Amino acid sequence: MKSRAYQTTPTPVLDLLPSLLTTKTNRPLNEASGAVTSKLKELLGIAEFEEAVSKIRGVRSALE
Repeated sequence: MKSRAYQTTPTPVLDLLPSLLTTKTNRPLNEASGAVTSKLKELLGIAEFEEAVSKIRGVRSALE
């Protein structure tokens, strides 16, 4: 049976939900990003990876 706590939650607590949900939904994304970073460092080598990241950041900065 599903919890019905959401039906009785007072409004002030609901004000906190966006930040709580963002934290929970970002965790899998952060973990996946970390795994990709590790794999790319392993494949490219740390120096090449850092150079690629630097170039990408430069392009992004130029576009802003």
